[in-house]
Amino acid sequence: MFCVTAAQAEEPAGVCCTSRLAPQPVDLFDAMQSGQVAVKFIPLGADRANVLVHNRTDQPIELQLPDAFGAVHVLAQFGPGQGFGGGQGFGGGQGFGGGQGFGGGQGFGGGQGQQLGGGFGQPGGGGQAGWGPAGGGQNGGGQFRGMFRVAAGKTRRTSVVTVCLQHGRPDPNSRMNYRLVPLEAIQSDPEVHALCRAVGSGAIPQTAGQAAAWHLANGLTWRELAQLNRVESRYTGNQRFFTTQQLRRAQAWLAEQAERSESDRDTVTTSIASTNNVQDGLRE
Repeated sequence: MFCVTAAQAEEPAGVCCTSRLAPQPVDLFDAMQSGQVAVKFIPLGADRANVLVHNRTDQPIELQLPDAFGAVHVLAQFGPGQGFGGGQGFGGGQGFGGGQGFGGGQGFGGGQGQQLGGGFGQPGGGGQAGWGPAGGGQNGGGQFRGMFRVAAGKTRRTSVVTVCLQHGRPDPNSRMNYRLVPLEAIQSDPEVHALCRAVGSGAIPQTAGQAAAWHLANGLTWRELAQLNRVESRYTGNQRFFTTQQLRRAQAWLAEQAERSESDRDTVTTSIASTNNVQDGLRE
């Protein structure tokens, strides 16, 4: 004997009752601004970071992840009780409360550390930031789907690949307070956006991506990049930041982007010309 509730009786034919319970995707930054989630960005160096996402609601949440993001060093501390809560252990004023806005007056660049860019991955991408199916394990296998599910009141973590966007400033580290922000809040160059997506998806290695980032964002020439030292020591000698192979890979990626952009422009031009020809024929 089965008992049918009123809610079940009103369910439209052909609609599975579980579909009503499936959370609707929410953009990650929208969820941060509304206070549905709290996000902590922990740089592990210049090339990678951990991202912790805490669901502050009493329902599972499905997050639509951006394929590119930025991160900024902030000096402002937040008041007590604004962290993840629930014994997550993010003390020291480094937690983020609800309403993590990205509007004016947020003090972007207020810290001394370099701004960062990176990506959560793209469909078919094989980078370290690739996500498995929603609800799967961290950095799990499977194709990136742009979705990330976090259970009610729980925290999930993943690792992302990053590049620095402000040469000359101190490299980030785990003791520095960083905030995840939309990439467009700190970078308007579409080539930098494409680069961050490529770094996140694994389409370009991080080291080559870093060379391309400083070339695009900070105007360093290839000669300057080739002469840049990672380590300088009078005892053991200097260690170059980039190898010749890494610089060539960066140059090749930029050349591929330029070729793709030119191809896209030719396609648009051809399409416009074709439309004009049709319109001329109609007028005749």
